[in-house]
Amino acid sequence: MESMESEDGKLRIYGLTQNTKTNEYMMVFDGFHSLRYQGFGCCIRCKQYNTLEAWCQACDPQIATQGWTSGNMDIDNCIREFQLNTEVYESMIEWIPFDRLSNMQISEGSESVFTSTWLDGIRTLEGSEYRGFKKSRTPFCKVSLKTLHYSQASILDIIQEFKDHMRLIDDVYYIYGLTKNTATNEYMMVFNEIRLIKDSSSYEKCAHCDQYYTNLELWCQACEVQGWTSGNMDIDDCIKEYQLTAARYDMIIEWIPFDRLKNIYKIGEGGFGSVFSAIWLDGIRKNQGSRKHSCTVALKTLPGIQTDPSYFLKEFRNHMKCRLVNSITAGSQLEIYGLTQNTISKEYLVVLQYANRGSLHKFLSKSKDLTWKLRLKLLEDISNDLAQIHKAGFIHCDLHSGNILINQYINRSFKCYIADLGLSRKKNESVLEKEICGIMPYIAPEILLGQQYTFAADIYSLGIIMTEMSTRKRPFIDYPHNLNLALRICNGSRPKFAPETPDCYVQLAMQCMSSDVQKRPTAEVVNSTIRDWNLDDLCNSNIEDLNIAADKIKTSHIFKQNYLNSQYISKPINTQEIEQSYKVFSIGFDDFL
Repeated sequence: MESMESEDGKLRIYGLTQNTKTNEYMMVFDGFHSLRYQGFGCCIRCKQYNTLEAWCQACDPQIATQGWTSGNMDIDNCIREFQLNTEVYESMIEWIPFDRLSNMQISEGSESVFTSTWLDGIRTLEGSEYRGFKKSRTPFCKVSLKTLHYSQASILDIIQEFKDHMRLIDDVYYIYGLTKNTATNEYMMVFNEIRLIKDSSSYEKCAHCDQYYTNLELWCQACEVQGWTSGNMDIDDCIKEYQLTAARYDMIIEWIPFDRLKNIYKIGEGGFGSVFSAIWLDGIRKNQGSRKHSCTVALKTLPGIQTDPSYFLKEFRNHMKCRLVNSITAGSQLEIYGLTQNTISKEYLVVLQYANRGSLHKFLSKSKDLTWKLRLKLLEDISNDLAQIHKAGFIHCDLHSGNILINQYINRSFKCYIADLGLSRKKNESVLEKEICGIMPYIAPEILLGQQYTFAADIYSLGIIMTEMSTRKRPFIDYPHNLNLALRICNGSRPKFAPETPDCYVQLAMQCMSSDVQKRPTAEVVNSTIRDWNLDDLCNSNIEDLNIAADKIKTSHIFKQNYLNSQYISKPINTQEIEQSYKVFSIGFDDFL
């Protein structure tokens, strides 16, 4: 196209036109002619040289204003105003969808500033003048979020505060845009403080992507989600979702190739899956990017149709959500390492922490010298784990001594963990009668009668476990798990306690097993009570009673089991039959076993 330059050389003039609506004559020109340079590359839209590296001032700001919306016209106009005045690709602000920000955590010392991982990432340039430049991003990068203080006021106040922050660009902030917290409906500024970005140069760089490590642990979060696949997109997305929420290297889960697992032996089987032990050659993650190689782990088959990931991933997701209640200490303490697939059977398995003393049931039945001090320590662990599960909004729904695991450490200390969250569900999640499963002696009477699960149903199960820890025998061991037993439970029958069991212990367990759900304590209350008993400096009558009782019953014999252990696996429960029979027939309340 023929054209001419203005006298000062700043404009390239192409001609004249006339606006047919206003009849005004208009000059057609390129106002950025003097900025264009061959070494910046060519704009794919106007076919002219760019005004900066991979940036056309005439076209790119216009492109940036299109194809998105915040849902609010005033916010959109504010962002577009800044976009149209942007002169550098890396400085372009944008509307950032909240679901593209993960692992949001509150910053220390502030109630309105958070850190997060921006999945799309900060705008950067790649290339050189010789090879050419292209627009790019640094994905999975750490950013800060600041709640705008006037978010509860008018939109205009929010916009004004954002504009005030924009004036501090190049001095205090790198501002990337705005977002809206979908949970609180508060608008938030996405930014980084310049001093923090400069401080990141103290981190070492990742050898794979040449970016600074995520933190001082020599860990690159961006590289974790790349370079591997399970072969199934749904499983890949599930694992990556939790990789991006990990706060530390040792909390990362991963896809574990099955050929990296050796010496696999079956060690248990329940109503909804089998458990194996194995040697994981690569090993458990530790700090500073290292691993404990060739360590023993547990493998658990995931229930459901193996071709439907949305079903068999439920238990895995439930464990992970409970584990991430507290991203520092982890909610549910049982460690999850990742997922794998048996290359022969094609079954998917979750790889998790190996508990070397097995289930609580096995531990109770085999330990020769079980003191009350140890029992209370284990109960403190169990009640704490249950409190964390409830804090995450989940009801376990299948709590019994077979899915509570025990590990003994080198220093001979013990630790209890709640496992098997396959039947767990969110609070207030309705279920069908046919979905009620479990081991009958551990199921709360209201659940046997067809009511919905609540946190209190888990507390009832905990009370039953407390009787089992007292007697060291299964609850209702002398009775088959049938309609008659269900009716006994619904009419108030409860397992007995061992002789000399302290009154304080019996009272707490009976409160947990109350037929009135309103009288059952919360898991936090149970945990606090047992923790108080365990404190050495408490020195009250409860502790003295427990110490005396320990001497009397620590050698209590292990009762003969009159019915096979096959009864004590989770099975479907016909609550409709129980409810109908309960209305017609009942057993006396004083018929305690």
